[in-house]
Amino acid sequence: MDKQAAFDNLVQAILDQGGPSVSNKGACRYRGLGGRKCAVGHLIPDHIYRKSMEGKSYRLLREKYLELDLVPAIDTLHTLLPALQSAHDSAAAWHNSNLCKNRSADGWRSVFLLRLKIILQDDLAVHKLKWNF
Repeated sequence: MDKQAAFDNLVQAILDQGGPSVSNKGACRYRGLGGRKCAVGHLIPDHIYRKSMEGKSYRLLREKYLELDLVPAIDTLHTLLPALQSAHDSAAAWHNSNLCKNRSADGWRSVFLLRLKIILQDDLAVHKLKWNF
């Protein structure tokens, strides 16, 4: 799978779940309530995932769990995953805050896409990716 397809598939998977991947206390999780997953969580295969991964940065996960480098989508998107994770986490923080007036799935999707576009505005051209959302 090329980088554009991997990027589009991952963003679409995050949008399709209709909300952020969080714990019952609102903290972002690789695997959260209701089967939701964050950007990196979507790419971690079930046979590799461990609850002990929660709370660790993506970079630390790659150092500690070397088998993650063998996952094709992680290998393809590894330079973009911190930005995708940041967009998810900042959108989740907004969604769970008192500032959020629209806690619907559409509200979540709008904020996630806005945050992602802002964070990736320079990286899209560098990685020769199109914005298809």
